[in-house]
Amino acid sequence: KKFDNLVSEIDAALSGGKDQVQTARVVHRDIQIRHSLHVHEGQYYRIPLQSKPSAINVLVSCLSGVAPCVWASTSNPRPSQKDHDYQAKDGKLVHRHLPAQGADEHGADRAQDAPEETYLSKDLFVHVEAMG
Repeated sequence: KKFDNLVSEIDAALSGGKDQVQTARVVHRDIQIRHSLHVHEGQYYRIPLQSKPSAINVLVSCLSGVAPCVWASTSNPRPSQKDHDYQAKDGKLVHRHLPAQGADEHGADRAQDAPEETYLSKDLFVHVEAMG
């Protein structure tokens, strides 16, 4: 219990306080973002998904230091190292999106064997973190 409280306090201090919640920056199609991160600092992004099949490519590069980690999710608005659906490899993450029409009349996905394809999500949530 004490350990959990200590960890919560450390996380709150690193994120700027318990009451301060970092909002996700909305990123639209063909937008390039430059952002500097300090060690153990992260940034959240939200990418609205289209109503038609599409591929979302997230490319992250590092100008100096160690390449950041990139996690993404269609269900968790704050993906992390412990709770994510996708993780970038070599700074690249590709998400294939199929809109809700991909589900049958019972709501079941037709292509259940394709884990990187999402049918009912409206957003792709991305977290970029400089691990040091």
